[in-house]
Amino acid sequence: MYLGFWQLRRLDWKLALIDELEEKLRCDPLRLPRNVNMNVLHEFEYRLFEVRGHFDTSRALFVGPRTYENERGYHIVMPFKRASGGPDILVNRGFVSNDNIVGTGMEKRLRHPLKEDANERSIVVLYPRVYPPGRFGLPNEPEKNVWLQLNPGQMAHWLNEQAGVQDVIATENTPKESHFYGMLRRLTAPPTQESVTPQEAFQRKQSQPVIPIYMEEIFGGTYGEAAVLLNEGIPVGRPARIELRNQHAEYAITWFSLSAITTFMFIFMLRKGRGTS
Repeated sequence: MYLGFWQLRRLDWKLALIDELEEKLRCDPLRLPRNVNMNVLHEFEYRLFEVRGHFDTSRALFVGPRTYENERGYHIVMPFKRASGGPDILVNRGFVSNDNIVGTGMEKRLRHPLKEDANERSIVVLYPRVYPPGRFGLPNEPEKNVWLQLNPGQMAHWLNEQAGVQDVIATENTPKESHFYGMLRRLTAPPTQESVTPQEAFQRKQSQPVIPIYMEEIFGGTYGEAAVLLNEGIPVGRPARIELRNQHAEYAITWFSLSAITTFMFIFMLRKGRGTS
């Protein structure tokens, strides 16, 4: 019986949480400032942001496998180069089916390159709550482009390592900017003795470090529009709604039912015992 009432309290808590998060989604999108303090960003979970820039389609990470409308595929995460400058952020473009993905390992790529992503544009993204990787889950294998678990810190570190730049760190006691304050500064890679081609040197010079800020692109179209994008191999982002599991009512019913059955069986056995004495 106690567990049933406990589940009812959890139900009230979950409903209040969903109402709070849905209220956040109804607010106008915020502007993500150039300088972000990672220590306060968690206060803006489930808020919408508007960012302007373009995707680095040459460095796509495939998270999955995932399913969407009974199709198997992956979520595509790419660095997003902000027009405001500063380090790149990670943006989950959404779902792409297996039929629109070719290659394996580090050669894995989209069948139809997203050429329009090279153009600067504004997108609306959601800053979700990212839970720590499961203790018993299979580990990611970055060198094979196998990302079974979402881990922004590991993703950013891997991308920075491949680009030849070091991770950025947050500085303290820096001027306040809008709701966020602080600054992330870039650390250039220490000089090494390795030989690189002029093209590699140019790419490294142009590479911005990626910070472990993970956003999910919002898709505001209809189901039919999503189906068209899915068929063309264009990532389908997440809807602007809260998707939290809420099964506390079912759990409460289960516990109350078990309690009632147990009570009935106890009374039945008690009466049966008296009848045979």
